Amino acid sequence: MNKIVLAGCLLLFTGLLTQQVQAQDNASSNVRFGAGLVYGDRFEEAGFTINALIGLDDKLSIQPGFIYYFMGNNFTFWELNGDVHYGFYTTDKVNVYALGGLSFVHYGFDRVAGGQIVNDSDEGLGINLGIGSDFAIDGKVLPFAELKYTLGDYNQLVLSAGVRF
Repeated sequence: MNKIVLAGCLLLFTGLLTQQVQAQDNASSNVRFGAGLVYGDRFEEAGFTINALIGLDDKLSIQPGFIYYFMGNNFTFWELNGDVHYGFYTTDKVNVYALGGLSFVHYGFDRVAGGQIVNDSDEGLGINLGIGSDFAIDGKVLPFAELKYTLGDYNQLVLSAGVRF
């Protein structure tokens, strides 16, 4: 239960921070929303991600995001992430960044017990560490790719790629 409260607080904080950044009248601040595909090695399953990239300055941004894995057959696995990006190599076409942040994971499955279907679930927390890159095509579309490892209750290597608008 405490983990659910923590995840709710993380979402609320991210929402408030997003509104604060959008309210700033600062040319260096920008917000992009994106989606993409992911692959996690814990269960060897693909999934999708939705996220936002909130630029704080030329090198620093935050990325709240949600990942849902295609588990199938009575299994669910999803995660909420809050990552910070630090751009350490930037050209006109590429921005390479280190990332770090927090992850909240939910895993659930249905099983038969005593002739009834019972839902078992578990939550976990983790720390994300990784590297990623944005690729400038034009001003409206920003493809991205990330490789990160989540250390914690559900250790996993996650590869993601998609676009932000």
